[in-house]
Amino acid sequence: MCHPFPRQMKKVHLFLMLSGLVLSSAPGALAQRKASAAATAGRQQARQVRDLAAQTTYYMVLLKAPKDPETNIEAAASVRAAHMAFLQQLRQEGKLALAGSCPGADQNLHSMYLLKVTDLAAAQVLTATDPSVKLGRLTAEVYPWVGQTSGKL
Repeated sequence: MCHPFPRQMKKVHLFLMLSGLVLSSAPGALAQRKASAAATAGRQQARQVRDLAAQTTYYMVLLKAPKDPETNIEAAASVRAAHMAFLQQLRQEGKLALAGSCPGADQNLHSMYLLKVTDLAAAQVLTATDPSVKLGRLTAEVYPWVGQTSGKL
């Protein structure tokens, strides 16, 4: 005949294990897990907001050379000087982020610049006032470009 004590111990042990499960899912523990999950979600959301805030929309202007470039060197130099003064003015106004030529990239691609303006329409209007575009020395294409200024890329 077996002693009932071991069977009783198994039941007590099972009872204690189940009690632990019930207690861990008690309202306080559940609330604590929810709070922890909410805090994690909050940190992730804050990181996403910070990353979005670190993004800036620029407007990339691609300047292309015409098929028949200006042959008059003096006229070309005059247009180039007016173009450079235009870029300098944009820089002083805080509207120019970057500018430069594109040597060897493409026969037609002459140069590019990035504008910091409110929207595409503003970038197009501003680009149309570039003397090299206005006088037909270069043609321009304007594209929105989102740059990541900090955080993860």
